[in-house]
Amino acid sequence: MNGLSVNTLKRLEKPELLTILALAVVFWGTRILYWLQISEAPFSDLLDYVNVARNVYTHFFWGENPSLSTYFAPTTPALIALSLVIGGETGFQWAFRFLLQGIAFAGILLLYVEISLFARNRYHAYALLIVVALCRPSIFWSYKLGTEAVSEALLWLTMAAGLRTLRTHGWGAAMLAGAAGLALGLGRPQFFPAVLLMGLTIVLCANSDGRMASPRIAGLLSRTALRQGFAFAIGILIVWSPWLIRNYRITHDFVAVGTSGTESLLWEAGGGPIGRQTYTSLPLSDGTVITEFGLPALRRQVAHLPTDYERNKRLQLVVDAWLRANWQEFPALVTKRLLYFASTRGPSALTTVSRERLFGDADRPGWTKMTRVLNAILFDKSAATSAIAVAGAVIAALTLGGAGWVLAIMAIVPSIVAACVISVERSVEPLIPLQLWLAFFAMATAFAWLTQCVETKRRHSANLR
Repeated sequence: MNGLSVNTLKRLEKPELLTILALAVVFWGTRILYWLQISEAPFSDLLDYVNVARNVYTHFFWGENPSLSTYFAPTTPALIALSLVIGGETGFQWAFRFLLQGIAFAGILLLYVEISLFARNRYHAYALLIVVALCRPSIFWSYKLGTEAVSEALLWLTMAAGLRTLRTHGWGAAMLAGAAGLALGLGRPQFFPAVLLMGLTIVLCANSDGRMASPRIAGLLSRTALRQGFAFAIGILIVWSPWLIRNYRITHDFVAVGTSGTESLLWEAGGGPIGRQTYTSLPLSDGTVITEFGLPALRRQVAHLPTDYERNKRLQLVVDAWLRANWQEFPALVTKRLLYFASTRGPSALTTVSRERLFGDADRPGWTKMTRVLNAILFDKSAATSAIAVAGAVIAALTLGGAGWVLAIMAIVPSIVAACVISVERSVEPLIPLQLWLAFFAMATAFAWLTQCVETKRRHSANLR
């Protein structure tokens, strides 16, 4: 994958290369400037990930303690543990930031190449670099040792590998797409369905790309499609197998990611009724009845169980019963959450510093005007940009073929999955840069279409004279 991308970059003309270099300076400059102004120790979920990472680093135990051995998803602790290897106890936070933003920038640069080739419009690719470099939530989360920066970085890499696979039909790129996508899902399970749909898109596009002379297997799939699907699956297994085997040895059961997801489903309703539903008790499939709702109460009821796996099995019974009791109201709940995601942004209390005003707290004399301007030009989402982003996803799917489908799937599906679980706005923060670019893509495409219509009408009027 890197070979062709590097060769492509070598063939760039000097003005384009200088533009990319300038945008690289903006990308790194905004982040480093922000990091130098902020001082915030990890707490809450962030501290949990650091504690797990320290256990991984010191004695390769992938849990916070023996009672939480399969609770946490592994990707973020793994990257923090790698940062501990690189920077030690005193420098691991800086190592983590540079490591994550290095992955993100590499993914964006590779995606720049692919979008340039698929869209046949270099300015669309420039816009991606500009949007990400000056995206407020991307800069904000780049400081924190959490899943947001990890998800964004792996999202760029996954999409870049996926688009490269679609363009070249290479097995190496397909394997990288599967591996990066699975690491993304192991960081945040909301991405799992999107990654699998991306893999399906890769296979279907390989099967219908016009090269019909390829040999067919059982009259259905071309050899190219099977090779890419197999390579994608191998990439998934390379990353997933060690985690599945490790969890099976502990629990003697299939634990795909971690056991925290069940609590996420109970975070808000806690087994209680939603919408117009009313009930005061909830019968479970094992014959017991829940009469006290809310996650704290449910946690107390399973506190006597020694491991998170056993507690999770019990809480899963509550989730199943809750879904059976509220299935008619559930679609309305998901729709309400999606509308909330579209209009609301924020760190959901996972911060002690401002997410809105990033620069200026540590101003030197004479820097006030510069930081005020910098704060003003940063991009962020709104209800309008969210709506336009959906239109951009549709336009991309209709105009860019398989590449557009990949971009649309990775931007929209994780939001829908998150809305099925929880209404915490932080769950969609890593998607904001991609959605902002899709909003730009929609507006640029609409402007180009209107310009073409006006030009066609003008020429037609000139011919009639």
